[in-house]
Amino acid sequence: GPIRGIAPAQLGQHVRMAGRSSGLSRGVVSWLDVRMLVCGYGMYCAWLTGHVGFSDWMARPGDSGSAVAQHDNLVAIVDAGGPDMAIGMPAQEMFSELGWALPTPPDAVALEEALGPVWNKLEKVWAWDNRTGIWRGYIPQMPQSRDLWFIERGMTLEITVTGDTTLPIGGELWPLKTGRKNWVGFF
Repeated sequence: GPIRGIAPAQLGQHVRMAGRSSGLSRGVVSWLDVRMLVCGYGMYCAWLTGHVGFSDWMARPGDSGSAVAQHDNLVAIVDAGGPDMAIGMPAQEMFSELGWALPTPPDAVALEEALGPVWNKLEKVWAWDNRTGIWRGYIPQMPQSRDLWFIERGMTLEITVTGDTTLPIGGELWPLKTGRKNWVGFF
């Protein structure tokens, strides 16, 4: 399916890659913060640092630039590989450094737009993703762990705020109270 978010790699995480040369491959996140000297095409060498290492698959020449995903979250972009492993740049770091953002799917609203009126009081927000069967979240104090980018119809959010406020949804004001989980549905 389509990529709908960006998530950090986690040790032991099962991922998949669609490479130009390898086709569909599956692997496991086996190393974090990899530093490796990579020499290619007999001419150039470069140190790759802060990368994610994947085992249990083979990345072949031509797979560089391929997306590595878990469910519908982009985890990394393949840089190099060998017969038993591949490494890639973490997607969150790359998107952040380049100032990129994912386009909002047509059936969704960007998280910042949906929660804009309460954004400055947002402590954390969680949503259950019915398609993948996993919780997605955003905690402003931990932006590197973000994997909730869009609000889709039918999602129920658990919102925690730092001060009492109201969230306008569909012409109504929903009260959000401090010190508790506030449940809000988007339909």
